[in-house]
Amino acid sequence: MIFKKRSHCTTRRGVSSIVGAMIFTVLMIGGFSAMSLGMNTQADIVKTHIAVADIDLKKQQENFDVSVFTNSSNFLNVSVDNRGQNPVEISRLWITNKTLSGEPTTQFSINSNDAFVSSGSISNILSSQPLKITPDTYDVKIISSLGTIKTEELVTSTSSNALRAKLITDPPDVILGQNVTIAMLVTNTASASVENVIPYPGAPPSQVTGSSSPTPTSAKLGPGESVLFSWDYALNGVDGAKVTFTGYASGNYLGGPTFNSNTSSDVTTLREDEIGTSSPPGGGNPDIVIDELLGRPQIFLTIPGPDGESTSAKALWGINVVNPVNSTMLVTKVSILLLGPGLTGSGTLLSCSGRTAVEAPDNWTCPTNTLMWENVASPMTVPPFSVKSFSVQIQPTLASSISTMEAIMVEGSVFSNFGA
Repeated sequence: MIFKKRSHCTTRRGVSSIVGAMIFTVLMIGGFSAMSLGMNTQADIVKTHIAVADIDLKKQQENFDVSVFTNSSNFLNVSVDNRGQNPVEISRLWITNKTLSGEPTTQFSINSNDAFVSSGSISNILSSQPLKITPDTYDVKIISSLGTIKTEELVTSTSSNALRAKLITDPPDVILGQNVTIAMLVTNTASASVENVIPYPGAPPSQVTGSSSPTPTSAKLGPGESVLFSWDYALNGVDGAKVTFTGYASGNYLGGPTFNSNTSSDVTTLREDEIGTSSPPGGGNPDIVIDELLGRPQIFLTIPGPDGESTSAKALWGINVVNPVNSTMLVTKVSILLLGPGLTGSGTLLSCSGRTAVEAPDNWTCPTNTLMWENVASPMTVPPFSVKSFSVQIQPTLASSISTMEAIMVEGSVFSNFGA
């Protein structure tokens, strides 16, 4: 019988293969786990970025106004006017009493059924939790869920400071039997919208023979916005009589109590025409503007463009003088001053050499960088309620102290018997 020795090499090779396979499996599982964890972390980061960007976008789109007032029983009303495209959620309300020492502050939570204000709507966020406050001065602060903060001052007594009215009569002197226009500019000086802004003309004076209704009849003003109301009166009376007109406006905060603006007034003077044909006749007064300085000349400049057809092209400059009153105006001098950046020394921007007077006699001269028409001995007349043009064509020049001219500043002046 022959005995053979068993080999252990095959066994060792089998064991090593199994161990290697197990190690490879562990490594693969670890690798996949690390990769999966990394991918999950990356996905979480992306989701966080998307969520933050979405919140930032909604916060930028969040647009709402706040109006704070109390009713006759001193119950607080905090109305939110949502002007954005997304619903607004109000999360907190803070009230600071500015009258007491230390200015104590109290926080209030908003009921869930009042916290949401849909787009384009107005809602009182305290409608389901009545809050009565002691008459004082407060700062009311609300915070949305996105972090937008709005603060309004509350003075519990009704105040007329939110609306400012300015009344103006046009013209300041009116011919008997003709109309005067009353214009009232009303401005909202508050930081919240004011609704139902309505003009109230004062009682018409005895010289009024007819009137029209204000236009527009009402308006809504946002913070800082203004509206111009106007109406007409027909007047008659005695030459030289001064007629005083008054008016005020009223409005309210988003359904709150109505308050009034200040009362404004202005004066117009009754005048006959120059030949005394008004009724009742009184002889007229041709010097009314000189005596009482009721009007001043108004000017409108004619300024050429920056380009010409050729280097020898002439530029048209001029002053249009408007006489705004019912009396003849005498103009003795008009001037146009040019100021160029970078201009130094004796450099000039224009020359009267070869000039062409378009309108008015050729009394033009060119002091340094100035176009001037002057005739003291024979002033130019401007009839009542008309305009006179003083125009001249000149060839512009470029000062030697500068190589290019980006822009020039132009200033016009007129001298007349009504003032300058």
